[in-house]
Amino acid sequence: MYSQIRASETQDTNVLPSSEITEATVRITEALSQRPVRQPNFEAENRALQILAQQLAGDTRSLLKTLTTLALDLCQADTVSISFLEFSQSNEPCYQWLATSGTFSQYEGRVVSGDCPCSTTLQARQPQLYRHPERYFDYLKVINLPIAELLLIPLYADQQPLGTIWLITHDSDRHFDAEDQRIMTNLSGFLGAALANLRAQHLAEKQLQQEQAAQAEISKVAQRAIDILESTTDCFVSLDRDWRIIYVNQATARLNNLSPKEIIGKTHWEMWSWSVGTIVEQNYRQAVKTQTPAHFEVLYEPLMLWLEIHAYPSNDGLNLFFRDISDRKTAEATLNRQFAEIEAIYNTAPIGLAVFDLDLRFVRINQQLAEINGRSLDDHIGRTVREIVPNLADEVEPLFHRLLAAGEPLLNLEISGETVAQPGIKQTWIGNWFPLRDATGQIIGINAVVQEITSRKQSEAKLSESEERLRLALVAANQGLYDLNVQTGDAIVSPEYAQMLGYDPETFVETNAAWHDRLHPDDWERVGQTYLDYITGKTSEYRVEFRQRTRSGNWKWILSLGRIAAWDSEGQPLRMLGTHTDIDDRKAAEAEREQLLLREQTAREEAEKANQIKDEFLAVLSHELRTPLNPILGWIRLLQAGRLDADRMQQAFHTIERNAQLQTQLIDDLLDVSRILRGKLKLDAAPVNLETVIESAIDTIRLAAEAKSIQIETVLEPIGTVIGDAGRLQQVVWNLLTNAVKFTPNQGQVKVRLSAADSQAEVQVIDSGKGISAEFLPQVFERFQQADSSTTRQFGGLGLGLAIARQLVELHGGTITADSPGEEQGATFTVRLPLNQSAHTIAPSVDLPEQSISLRGKQILVVDDEKDARELVQFILEQEGAIVTCAASAIEVLQVLKDKSIDVLVSDIGMPDCDGYELLKQLRSQGKNFPVIALTAYAGEMNQARSRQAGFANHLTKPFDPRSLIDSISGCLC
Repeated sequence: MYSQIRASETQDTNVLPSSEITEATVRITEALSQRPVRQPNFEAENRALQILAQQLAGDTRSLLKTLTTLALDLCQADTVSISFLEFSQSNEPCYQWLATSGTFSQYEGRVVSGDCPCSTTLQARQPQLYRHPERYFDYLKVINLPIAELLLIPLYADQQPLGTIWLITHDSDRHFDAEDQRIMTNLSGFLGAALANLRAQHLAEKQLQQEQAAQAEISKVAQRAIDILESTTDCFVSLDRDWRIIYVNQATARLNNLSPKEIIGKTHWEMWSWSVGTIVEQNYRQAVKTQTPAHFEVLYEPLMLWLEIHAYPSNDGLNLFFRDISDRKTAEATLNRQFAEIEAIYNTAPIGLAVFDLDLRFVRINQQLAEINGRSLDDHIGRTVREIVPNLADEVEPLFHRLLAAGEPLLNLEISGETVAQPGIKQTWIGNWFPLRDATGQIIGINAVVQEITSRKQSEAKLSESEERLRLALVAANQGLYDLNVQTGDAIVSPEYAQMLGYDPETFVETNAAWHDRLHPDDWERVGQTYLDYITGKTSEYRVEFRQRTRSGNWKWILSLGRIAAWDSEGQPLRMLGTHTDIDDRKAAEAEREQLLLREQTAREEAEKANQIKDEFLAVLSHELRTPLNPILGWIRLLQAGRLDADRMQQAFHTIERNAQLQTQLIDDLLDVSRILRGKLKLDAAPVNLETVIESAIDTIRLAAEAKSIQIETVLEPIGTVIGDAGRLQQVVWNLLTNAVKFTPNQGQVKVRLSAADSQAEVQVIDSGKGISAEFLPQVFERFQQADSSTTRQFGGLGLGLAIARQLVELHGGTITADSPGEEQGATFTVRLPLNQSAHTIAPSVDLPEQSISLRGKQILVVDDEKDARELVQFILEQEGAIVTCAASAIEVLQVLKDKSIDVLVSDIGMPDCDGYELLKQLRSQGKNFPVIALTAYAGEMNQARSRQAGFANHLTKPFDPRSLIDSISGCLC
């Protein structure tokens, strides 16, 4: 970048001899007010303010360092530094660079004399801008890197000068402007407070708190407004008074298939030129002119979308809210079409339809009813029932009056009589009449539905004889009927019964003996007793469930009902009639329900246990975090009082350091767990000598062991190397050794062994300490688990160390196990890691084990409504070389597939609006036949079976193993 400094500029800077160059020659402060100002980025500025506000209560130098780092991006500078005004022993001013980020970061901590731009800036009490200041200030020449521009911001507190902020660019094309001045002036509030804190901590704290609250409120209000606009599905555009776009939300960007940056800065008419001269421009200009909101609908021609627009004018411009109403417009067109269809159906319906007013006059009638009455459609309109069908009026009019009085419909009423169409012939109709109401609920007429049933009435007499047989047939639908000769055991069965068991009805012969042979042995006694109790009269009904073997050899659940239909002269049963019903599906559902109940009970117990573990962990966490703070705060207050001698001060420092390190370790454990859970833990893999790792870990805990007079014995065999992260492996060994020393009493012993077996390195840590109970041993590697979490526990810690150790070992492709004969009998922890088979192989830095099947270049689409889940899958697959596209919803998937071909789709199941099953159905209906893999939190055999039935190539449950996901995708691509 620095090579881009133009030769012409370099020449310009050397026009004057160095002896004639003054500070005024290189100072160009007036340019700040003359240069065009770049567009503010309040969102980034607010984030920076929030970050700084969060650090106000922390270390001052860390705050200064954070500010310089943030300012690099906010002002696009190459170096940002904070100089602090000090005075030498001779009371001469000098400046120390307290915090520096960027190109000159190596000069952090340097002190320069008062003959520098800082003094000029503080004297002027306003920002100063320099161009190539090294031409005048000789001490800047030693840097050997041209300073294209230097912007200094003065820092004051209570009218007292504190120092300056330096913004440096080496790029001749980068010119600082008033926006940079504004940003750094805002940030200088933090600097002033921070620098003053170095001189007067008690005064700065109050100022920092006030600034923090103010900035937090500003950030909160700004963020709330941004969140509202970004979360709404409506599009939002803000225009200034020159019709220039100053803000759009993501919905607007998505609608136009552009990023917000590609839209902001253009005028409305440049961005949406189609709207010029249309109702859009007319309404917008009218709204601005009259300062009244506008609301209208318009067709967005480029995308052929109907938009509903709300325009709200203000003194600063015009704010627009608009949404896509194409679906509503389509629905309106559909409703109109459906209305026309209903009209056609009404007029051509094979039943009579009519509408009467309160005077019982025809308001509307269809062709069918007009033909029944023997009059034309036009003859009916405006005439009464008595005028059209006088023979039926005496019967119909009382019904109509009753309906109007009661307001209740009259249903399925038969009327009989003659009409003009067929005089002398008695006909029968069935009528249904409904009250017609207006929007207020008032009755304004009658809706009539009339159907001629003359033929049906004639048929009813003929059907009466077969009514009982019809009823039995309907009851027996999907059932098997049997007629059993109780005395001989022979039976006559319906074809459905034979088919139920998989037999051909033509050849199936049923006997009591054959039926018994097909009965499940476990049901013999129960079914036999039920039958005997019914036959002998002990029970009033025969109802029993049993299993029958089908022709294919499977078992099917049957519900058998029966009753005695005939007796002999001695009162003994002769015939038994009944049904056999297939209840296999019901039984399967009951079994599934029982399993679900069992799983629910188990899940509830596990949840209760998890809650208990969580509560215990939080209590322990509170205790463990507060415990180190107590001595830290106590000794700090004693130090502040100034009453400690040198020995006590040294003791205080050691105590504070030890407890701070303890708290740091607790936080590191929490962070490691967080990284592991989020898949962000990285391993820098290389050949590692475990002997060196073990010795380093021993060195770190040796003092703790000596303090308890614990002997550490090592047996380390030369076994070669393993591939792994030396630091993380040392963390594993250190954790095991720390636990061993912690739980081993004074005068105890800890053994460390290193050996090799079956191409694996084996590290064992054996102690003679507290031991592990058999009940707790299976949980020893679980997060937040401790053998004793009570308030009287002897040993501290969060219960995370062994869980982290297990995760780290497994990330290295190894295993870790624990063994103990019992409490007070010591414990043995064993770590096994694959040996490095090639002494010359150096593995790259990895997050996950290397895969055997490459996905390089494969187009994979990932859809999940959870951002973290999408990003995790994307990262895993991109590590394999795949080209990954992400979508947050089924709608986005369909949009992506319009312009893109993919090899595999990885889809979540539970998503709002359209779930994974519906998405797959739509894809298949569109002819999309690429493999689709379900990656979902819905687990269990039932969900897996449903996924297979829906057409998913595979069903993976969350949390998932990355190896399983990659293998599944590879399998689909084979």
